[in-house]
Amino acid sequence: MLKLWTKANQQWFAEDSRPSKAIWCGLIEGGAIPGRILAGTPYIEEDYLASQIVIASSPDDDMINLLE
Repeated sequence: MLKLWTKANQQWFAEDSRPSKAIWCGLIEGGAIPGRILAGTPYIEEDYLASQIVIASSPDDDMINLLE
């Protein structure tokens, strides 16, 4: 299912690491990710994102303290 680039950003990326509209267009045009550009607006194939993005978690504060 195609998803508007802003919705994909909100769902899959942290606020400080969201790709811009121009980056999404470049990725789609270059064939790096499946999607479509309709009237200048990128739409990303959501199933691709769901199968490719790895959800990372940061270590607990206790673990960081042990390493200091």
